[in-house]
Amino acid sequence: MNTKFFDAEITNVIDETDSVKRFFFKVSDEIKFRFEAGQFIMLDLPLHTKITNRSYYIASPPNDNNTFELCIVHKPGGLGTQYIWENFTQEKHTRVSQPLGKFLLPKII
Repeated sequence: MNTKFFDAEITNVIDETDSVKRFFFKVSDEIKFRFEAGQFIMLDLPLHTKITNRSYYIASPPNDNNTFELCIVHKPGGLGTQYIWENFTQEKHTRVSQPLGKFLLPKII
């Protein structure tokens, strides 16, 4: 599968604890960014390693406004979370993948 990546703006960052942050993202309205409960995205981080993508489950409920939230726990010694902690601030941009994953929660009507 060829994974598509999009530019996303970091619209807010909330420090929940010393090791947990909530990050809010907005993808351009020109793109249909739809996800279902249980899906994840990959962040394309400029790390100096063979693998630069890191996967994170979407923490917000599905919506139609191209926004989503990630709740990320800082992993001591982790290259991905260290980069995120040092560089992800409000109004910065990053590359995010299309929503991925087939482990979905059933829709309740």
